[in-house]
Amino acid sequence: MYYRVVVRHNLVEEIRHQQSLSETQSLLKTNLEAGTLLSQTFRQTGCIDGEYCFDDSERAKLFASVCMDFIAKLIESRSTRIERLNHNEEYVADNIKRHQ
Repeated sequence: MYYRVVVRHNLVEEIRHQQSLSETQSLLKTNLEAGTLLSQTFRQTGCIDGEYCFDDSERAKLFASVCMDFIAKLIESRSTRIERLNHNEEYVADNIKRHQ
């Protein structure tokens, strides 16, 4: 049995049971591996969307909590930066991919 954590629009949408992994899915065996993939995804895309697979329900649940905590801290940081803007100052978020 596997556990798939689905993140869409930076929010955890589901934690689902899954009997086997597809060819495109990889198993995250450690918290470090999961956290590294989460941060790489954010650096590459500006969001944490994806499907993350685990073989342990507690690790899947912990990862889902880490995802939500990550986004909460990101929102808090950006809100603080916006509140501190001076008159006529501009704001550009970090780690945002620009479409050209």
